Amino acid sequence: PSLVYGQSVSKAFKYRTDNIEPLVKSLASSSPDIVVLPEDSRFITSRTQEQKEELRRLFPNTLFVDGTTHSIDGFRKNATVFFDAKTSETLLRDKGFLFPSGEYVPYILKPIIRIFVGDEVLKKYESLSEYVPGVLPSSTQTRYGKIGTLICSELSSFGSINTLRKSDPDIIFVQSSLTRGHNNQYFVMQYIFLIKILANILHKPVISVANNGPVLIVDANGKTIFFKDLGNSTNLFILENGDIRKIK
Repeated sequence: PSLVYGQSVSKAFKYRTDNIEPLVKSLASSSPDIVVLPEDSRFITSRTQEQKEELRRLFPNTLFVDGTTHSIDGFRKNATVFFDAKTSETLLRDKGFLFPSGEYVPYILKPIIRIFVGDEVLKKYESLSEYVPGVLPSSTQTRYGKIGTLICSELSSFGSINTLRKSDPDIIFVQSSLTRGHNNQYFVMQYIFLIKILANILHKPVISVANNGPVLIVDANGKTIFFKDLGNSTNLFILENGDIRKIK
């Protein structure tokens, strides 16, 4: 679920991670190389040290690609989290392109918005949804090759895609949260088109996972390999020599 003003943020994300945890653990017997979660899931960053050690026991060779929100000097950033269970190494890749009004209020619009909603409502919005950008995305070197990530609105940024292309990733993960779109059919359709265009531009396979949205996997030519609409589930795939196939 999306956050509601006045709702406890910690309770909302505990609800999310409590639902994610059994799904993740159900994959342990398959010994996956990589587990990828949607934007801002906060699963890894909400784990205690003991819970992280449990993950390391269950997934001794797995790389987790998660999403989170973190603060630096009082500024909030949306990020991809790489957690290597084998080494306990954690890396963050901050989101470089933000969506206006969704993740920040353009400065020029604040006086106008304040007139209609008041200063208190605007401050509440900013306390939950105001972010600052990081750098444009490039590949992250891992034990499983170079992984490129795009976080939601970066998918619509030519600068983000072009910067990622220059870093020549082996595979791209798109992590999104489509709760603001309320699973609108037109919105989801446009999202799918953008994923297919991305694969064609980079000539690489793309795996997209979304909170309140579909799981979509396309090959390097933009052909749909797998599509699953809403629902809480896990799926396993094999990537080999640039080809992706689902494990039956």
